[in-house]
This record gives sequence, structure tokens and C-alpha cells, in this order.
Amino acid sequence: MFRPKYHFTVKEGYMNDPNGLIYNQKTKQYHLFYQYSKKINTDEYFGSWIEKNWGHATSYDLIHFKEEKIVLKHDNIGLIWSGSSLIDRNNALGLFDESVDKEDRFVCAYACANNTPINNYGKICCCIAYSKDGGNNYIKYENNPVIDNLNNKYDEAFGDPKIFYLEDDYYENGGIFVMITVLKVRIFTSTDLKNWHFESEGICDNEPFYSECPDIFKIKINGKDKYVYSGAGKYYIVGEFIHDENNRLIFKTESKKIEVDRGNLYATQHFYNTKDNRIIQMSWMCDHSSLSLRFLKKKWDGVQSLPLEFNMYKNNDEYEITYYPVKEINAFRKEKSLSLKENKIVRNNLKELKSLALENFDLDAIFDVRETNYFIFEFRKSKDETTRLYYNKEKNEVELNTYLSGLVSHEHHHVKLKLKDNILPLRLIVDVSVID
Repeated sequence: MFRPKYHFTVKEGYMNDPNGLIYNQKTKQYHLFYQYSKKINTDEYFGSWIEKNWGHATSYDLIHFKEEKIVLKHDNIGLIWSGSSLIDRNNALGLFDESVDKEDRFVCAYACANNTPINNYGKICCCIAYSKDGGNNYIKYENNPVIDNLNNKYDEAFGDPKIFYLEDDYYENGGIFVMITVLKVRIFTSTDLKNWHFESEGICDNEPFYSECPDIFKIKINGKDKYVYSGAGKYYIVGEFIHDENNRLIFKTESKKIEVDRGNLYATQHFYNTKDNRIIQMSWMCDHSSLSLRFLKKKWDGVQSLPLEFNMYKNNDEYEITYYPVKEINAFRKEKSLSLKENKIVRNNLKELKSLALENFDLDAIFDVRETNYFIFEFRKSKDETTRLYYNKEKNEVELNTYLSGLVSHEHHHVKLKLKDNILPLRLIVDVSVID
């Protein structure tokens, strides 16, 4: 009844953070891992301290994802929490032989959490696992954890490791593996993915910065290569990696926190190893209606967002961020154009749209608001329900309001606008109980 058709959901259970997103250029397969718990509690965030594993889904087109088997299950060290993946083509780990194709040498890092700390690892520590078949099966490293948290020396909320390879001529081999952990951002380095050395803490505006679910990627901003840190997709910081006077690797920030309001999107990660270097992100779409809908036998919770392409620009010393649905989505659109004359759209309902009784749709619309201060665009409308999008020129914003949208969670989200020539372009992607 409520399950989206082209946003990924699990058949049954609880899903939240996307983890270890990675693309295999040999098989042309996208791999989505995610926090998964089959057990259901009565808590809104059920599963957090009951059962957490890494679920797995694959796709060839970024739209149709196939749910696969669990790849990492909780163990005696703890629950399997968030993390990331990379490809170890040159076998720095030392655990791949020549029979394993270089593109299939997946290595992931993840947080391992235990409410009752054991073996002096601390409440949360960092572990690794590796796959010899391109992510379908994983083997946990026998000497886990690779970073312990003895006496919670890195704080209780340590973890969510983001690993990547940093190209840097400072190092003998031309680069080094980097791990970024949170809650306070910390930087570690390694030559073999097993032994990690603490380097520094993240500093922005002369203060440490914090987040969950870190991500970092290299991107061209106005033609120059920069690194961008993502704090769960809620803010971004632009910078570069340098070595300080003590030869420590540090993230030298060039911007303040660039805050973004993306509604219920959280734990944003990008796909590692895309062949065209696009920054393709996916996020957890928090589903706060699931508890109230269990009486309708809703047995799943959590939705992954559509894949979005991220770009960043700098204009007059200000950074601007754009997100667009990946181009692959366009292949599944059915074009149907409607031309609405001005005298037909002033005050009455649009009869031309009433015939489009669609459960799912991808709508491109252009609104000329030169002589308009306010309008309401309604969709998924019935006798008792409607979803509304408001335009307000005085506030220079659009608002999405779901307070009359039935049994789904009731929320409203505001987006500030930057209009050119008083033209409001709008793309609205509606998928059963999910809106982009």
C-alpha cells in the first residue's frame, strides 16, 4: 500500500544509513550496502541496540535495485554500524592472490558497537572486512578491530569510518590510505589498511567539527581540484589535505560550514569508483510514519533516496551546491507535454491535469511568477486527502506540506529560491509515499 516503486526499500525489517556505496567497473554493477535489522522494536529507531548488520542491494541502472543477502552480521565484538568501501587494486591488505581480479578486491571499514564494552575495545571501535568476489561475500579481518577505543579514548560516539586513498607525492608510494572517523572528526592513515596511525583532528573556524556518517570526495570547483567533507549530508566543508610543521596530515579548510536543508535526507554517501567521476549520492529517507502504520501490516521501515548528482560552484566567494536526479532516471520517463494558457491557470482547478490520475509521476513544470505573489500546487488529491506545494514570493520560498496527505507522517519543508527572471522551474518526483 505504501511501498515506493522506484525508491529502494527492504522486503521486511528496518533499514537506515547507506554504507559502502561502490561501483564495480568490471561488472558495471552498483553496490548499495546499508544498516539493516530484521527485528522490530517499538522504538522509533528500532533495531539500534538490538540487531544491526550490513544489508546489500545491487543495480545496473541506479533505479532498479535487487535486494541481496546480508553481507556482514553482528558478532562478539558488537553490532555492525556505518562505514565505507574502497577497491584495493594493488593488494595493500596482502590478503588477495592473483586469482582475484583487481576490480573485485573490495575492502570495507565499519564501526562495531557494543552497549557493554568488551575486551577493552571501548563502546565503539573500527573494523575491516574484505571481499574476493566484488562485494557478494565478505570475510572479517581476523585481527579486528584495526582501531580499538580503549577506555573510550576516542569518545563513546566514535566510529562511522570513511576510508579512501589519498594521492600525495609526499609518500614513498605516491599516496596513502586515509580513514576519517567521528563524532569529533579525526584523521588516521595507513599503508596496509590494517595498521592505522592517528594524524590530526578536523578544525574549521579554529574549532573542532563534528558529525555522524562522514563522507569526503575530490571534486573540481571552478576548475580546481578540492576535497569536500560531508557531515551526514547536512553540511559541507571545502578544503585540501596538507602536512603541517610537524608532518601531520591535516585537512586544511577553505570554507566555513556550508549548511543545507534537505528535509529528511540523512547519512548521505557517494558511490566510490564511478568511471565518469560523477559524485552520485544516496541518503537515508527517514520514515517516521512506520510505527503508526503497523496496524496496516506495514513490515518495512526506511527508504533510500533517489541517486542524486552533486556539484559545487563558487560565486563571489560563496559556495553553491546543486543536486540533480542522475541522468539514468530519464530513460524511464514517458513524455507527456501539457501547454496551459495563462487565462486557464489563474484561479480555478486545472481540468487538464485532472485526467492524470497517477500514483507515480516525474513532473517538469515551469511557472511564470512575474505577476504572482502566492499559489498552491496540489497533487495526489482525493476527497479527503491532498499534498500541497506552496509558492510564496514574499518569503522567496516553496513549502511542501503533507499535513493533509493521509496516514504518512505529517511534515512541512521549506526551500529558499534563487529565481532568474521570475521563472520558477520545478521538478517533482512522486513515488507512492515518497516525494523528491
